[in-house]
Amino acid sequence: MMSVKFKYIYQLFLTQFVILLIACLMIGLSISHFFKRLFF
Repeated sequence: MMSVKFKYIYQLFLTQFVILLIACLMIGLSISHFFKRLFF
């Protein structure tokens, strides 16, 4: 019972971490693109 709950929580954290990582990547890319357009 406890191991299944732990596995579920671990999976939830893992998916949230991946989503956060992808979101940060997208934001970073858009910001770099914006600055490139602003300065060059």
